[in-house]
Amino acid sequence: MIAPPTACACCGGHRLRKLGEDVTRTLESQPRQWKVIETVREKFTCRDCEKVTQAPAPFHAIARGWAGPSLLAMIVFEKFGQHQPLNRQAERYALEGVPIALSTMTDAVDRSARRSRRSFAWWRPMC
Repeated sequence: MIAPPTACACCGGHRLRKLGEDVTRTLESQPRQWKVIETVREKFTCRDCEKVTQAPAPFHAIARGWAGPSLLAMIVFEKFGQHQPLNRQAERYALEGVPIALSTMTDAVDRSARRSRRSFAWWRPMC
């Protein structure tokens, strides 16, 4: 659980009232151990100005993504480093009790590749 705000970001008032909460689920993988990390972010409303405040969402390698960094690294490494096709990875994960759709894995690999291309765009080999 992320620590809730103690004062209103808008007016600085301390009369916050809980309005609700958002739960973010992130699927992570340690070597052949699967876990889902749930991050709870409580929502509060200021009784003085009625503004809603909430802690920022946790960082994800892919915006609005469901996969954690270690799972993305594992999928991308098995695809490009071990030459393991995504359909075989999806079948193996399903046998381990974590069914991940092939199209979902393809999208994750595509977004990871695009993100890493932007990260290394500054580097150009000198010819």
